[in-house]
Amino acid sequence: MSASSAALQVAPRHSVALTPASRPRIVDLKLDSVRLLAILRREGIVTKADCVWATARAEAVGVSPAHVLLTWAKVNRLELWGAQCELWGIDWVDVRDQRPDAVLARAAGLETCLANGFVPHHIDGADGEVLVVATSVPPSAAGAQRAAEAVAGVAPDVRRVQWIGCSDLDIDHMLLTACRADVIWDAADRLTAEHPDETAATGPARWNYPVLVAAVVAFAVAIVLAPIGTLAVFTVLLSMAFVFGTGFKAVAAYAGGRALRKQEIDTLEALLTEAGDHRGRRPSTHAAPRRVPDNELPVYSILVPAYREEAVIAKLIENLRGLDYPPEKLDVIVLLEEDDELTLAAAKAAKPPGFVRLFVTPHGTPKTKPRACNAGLRFARGEYLVIYDAEDRPHPTQLHDVLSVFEVSDARTVVVQGRLNYFNASSNLLTRLFALEYAAWFDYMLPGLDAMGLPIPLGGTSNHFITAALRDLGGWDAHNVTEDADLGLRATVRGMRVAVVDSTTWEEACSEWTAWIKQRTRWIKGYMITALVHSRHPIASARRLRLKGTLGLILLIAGTPLTFLALPVAWLLAVVLFLTAAISHRQLLPDWALQLAVVNMTIGYLSVIASSALAMTRRKAWWLLPFTLLNPFYWCLHSISAWRAAWQLFFAPSVWEKTPHGIDANHT
Repeated sequence: MSASSAALQVAPRHSVALTPASRPRIVDLKLDSVRLLAILRREGIVTKADCVWATARAEAVGVSPAHVLLTWAKVNRLELWGAQCELWGIDWVDVRDQRPDAVLARAAGLETCLANGFVPHHIDGADGEVLVVATSVPPSAAGAQRAAEAVAGVAPDVRRVQWIGCSDLDIDHMLLTACRADVIWDAADRLTAEHPDETAATGPARWNYPVLVAAVVAFAVAIVLAPIGTLAVFTVLLSMAFVFGTGFKAVAAYAGGRALRKQEIDTLEALLTEAGDHRGRRPSTHAAPRRVPDNELPVYSILVPAYREEAVIAKLIENLRGLDYPPEKLDVIVLLEEDDELTLAAAKAAKPPGFVRLFVTPHGTPKTKPRACNAGLRFARGEYLVIYDAEDRPHPTQLHDVLSVFEVSDARTVVVQGRLNYFNASSNLLTRLFALEYAAWFDYMLPGLDAMGLPIPLGGTSNHFITAALRDLGGWDAHNVTEDADLGLRATVRGMRVAVVDSTTWEEACSEWTAWIKQRTRWIKGYMITALVHSRHPIASARRLRLKGTLGLILLIAGTPLTFLALPVAWLLAVVLFLTAAISHRQLLPDWALQLAVVNMTIGYLSVIASSALAMTRRKAWWLLPFTLLNPFYWCLHSISAWRAAWQLFFAPSVWEKTPHGIDANHT
């Protein structure tokens, strides 16, 4: 086996002369696998038993034996690619300390290099006729032709391609080094450049500020000219906004409950039919979900943003090992930041398996989760892709469950949202209220929005995408701090669909009040930003979203923060009215206005309490039911966060307040 060298030396072992008739080398994968295993055995890296097992496993899963050996840590990358280079007839070269020519690499482009598994490294030869290309895949004449064509603009004199070998991680590292500026731009600014009207980077529309100023001036003038009438109208509008916002969610929760019951009946009928237990029943038209055999499963990429997550990173890797999915077909990318040495050290200490890549995102701004995800998206290898947070515990069968949903959904379905809940719900009052909210939102609200054909704001984790469709959407908006909700709405605007899956990912709820306020501030601020982005051109947005989508934008995306902003105003107004009546024995507003406001507020609170109670009943979490009565108190916290978000909207729109994880005693 060729030894690695400190300096690159090009040897004429495998060089391809470029001709118009260049064709790919015919590769017999089975024969190549036998030869590769023979080299590994000769070097004493694996045993005969390892080879027999890897071959059998490879046939069962549908991958190469080499991939099996790497995934299960029977070989490391240095050993595996050293053997492969010997098989391919090229030199293995240690390229970790050798930067490729940035001009060549950038000329070829990230997409071309990642798609072909190579990086044009440097020009050699007296007349610049030899292009040296680092590759992690079998070299071929067609690959040589593609490499030469990719750099033709900056190296027109190339007549021959010289191959050198390196691992797949070396390819990633070289591209991150040579194309650093491109990776940074792609992660933060591609969406802004290609779709400026769909990103928060370009700020509010010009008409937003004049309208806001006009509304404030009009209200002030009305108060001066007709204080009682203005106060009455304002009170009614305030209560109506509250009841419409909460009522919309109650209707969606009711629709979600009906959809879930129908789904359960359909599933039961399908299972009975499959079991042959007809007993005079009418045959079911619904088929039980098909579990895709392991050898037919697609590669699934998992992106895990992990900034300052040194406390939970080892547990994350353990949780991912528990997924019921062939590890050979997992492509896990742990997204780290350059200034987060503690998490990087903890991740390395956890000794991640071969299907896990530690990806250090180049430093840039804004420093947000979606920016890191965009960087990882460009390097993802899977046909499907999911986002998990560092503390997540997804259900073991979730990936299979999602594939079943994609299989029965129409072609417009490009993303499936899993359900979220909390494993530390019993820690304190805050975590109990948080768990109630999440159960109502993910168990009833989102299925209801799906059943009603309305836009679904994605949660921050367990979003499963068709990777190609996600790239077509432009990835996430790096300048939006609630990038998940924005992406769900953006998919709807583009004519795509979001579905939901009955599979729960367990997260760690914030157990500290200050951390909760900061997290909720970020979420509400993101809703505000998303509403502003998608209302820049109101008429055009309404046409794209149609009636249902527009209602979703108004009542859910814009209505949620407006409801929370209105609550303290309503309470303050109620106190003023009560004190005025008590002191002066004079009622400022007519009875009908007060009665309507009281009825609306009561209906709103009862609908929220009922939705939470219904969700707890379905999950059989009876011990949480009494805490549903504390929802009005919980909404006080929302209002604090909403006003804090409104302030940040003007002065710190892209600030990302990190939620700490691993602080709860129940995080085991």
